[in-house]
Amino acid sequence: MGWSVVKEAVLRQKDKIIQFWNRLSGKQRIFFCTGVAVIAVVALLLTIFAGRPKFVPLYTNLDPQDAASITEYLKEKKILYKLENGGATILVPEAQKDELRLSLANEGIPKGGSVGFESFNQTRFGETESERRVRYLVALQGELERTISKLDPVEDVRVHIVIPEPSLFLENEAEATAAVLVKLKPGSSLKEEQVYGIMHLVASGVEGLKSENVTVVDTKGNILSGGSPSEAVQSARMTTDQMEIEREYEKNLERSLKGMLEQIVGQGKAVVRANATLDFDRVEIR
Repeated sequence: MGWSVVKEAVLRQKDKIIQFWNRLSGKQRIFFCTGVAVIAVVALLLTIFAGRPKFVPLYTNLDPQDAASITEYLKEKKILYKLENGGATILVPEAQKDELRLSLANEGIPKGGSVGFESFNQTRFGETESERRVRYLVALQGELERTISKLDPVEDVRVHIVIPEPSLFLENEAEATAAVLVKLKPGSSLKEEQVYGIMHLVASGVEGLKSENVTVVDTKGNILSGGSPSEAVQSARMTTDQMEIEREYEKNLERSLKGMLEQIVGQGKAVVRANATLDFDRVEIR
């Protein structure tokens, strides 16, 4: 009896469709069929493109040797990739970008300096050179922190990069340095190759920065990168308390600047991000 009810319902719907179709004129039938076809094509395209990953730059401005090494690695790992700018730019699925950068850094790839982060270094209209440098450092440090935090043992990370101002005299020109402060998860530790990968990743993102001038330190003050850090990197190293002081200063600065801007542009229409580097080596008593 249940089947009979279903059959009758189907027949009724079929009759309604036939009656609807018979009431349509020739032009209406053409428009109706065209509309159905367009909807079907759009639905098909949405299904196809929704299943495709979003590709983003893994590295840009690569020399041919680095590009060949990276594509060979991606082929070996069976990872989808695209090439642009004559092979100098390699794009990969967005979800795999950070993991791939770390894995390649562990392999010492790329060997060329300052690749992959050039988009942060573009001068904006009306922007001074000083403002560009500050924005570049903030964006670069943030991108490196986000990538390094993908490592399983890492709970939090701060990256401090020091790029000296160009000097008129070559012999007086200081080298770029960087310090990476990692807070590890309880009971976790970084392997030697992971530390090397962090050093290589940071060095490859900054023009003129050598891997040996990158120091990796944990929040207990242990130097993970081995060897004696340079004086410039030592001065950049922070303890946990100093990191908290710096972040609290940044928050207070952001609140203050946001309050001033909102008086001009209106409540809720201003967004402020501050990045402070405090000098803990100097003490002033008043």
